[in-house]
Amino acid sequence: MTPNIEAQISRLRAVFLRLKNALDEMTALKGEIEKERNALASEISELKGINNTLSKEVLQLKQTLEKQQMQGIEKSDLAIKGRNDDEIDALVKEIEHCITQLKNRR
Repeated sequence: MTPNIEAQISRLRAVFLRLKNALDEMTALKGEIEKERNALASEISELKGINNTLSKEVLQLKQTLEKQQMQGIEKSDLAIKGRNDDEIDALVKEIEHCITQLKNRR
């Protein structure tokens, strides 16, 4: 072989080795990225499960609160209906008396 051809072959071998090394590095990097992607997918799945559980708990709490509020309103309505006009007048007078006392203290 001529020296020129040998030099070209040598350069091509060097390029081939660089490309092969780059391919090996990329393959290793791809493996690392795939492992990280799988770990993140697992974490996302776990977080979705937690989110689903929390959403159900929030819904249950909301329903419980609404139920308690409705019961409170019903109890309040019954309490108000149970009082007669004389009791309400007495409470109003007592509140007015308290307001007067507070104003006098100032």
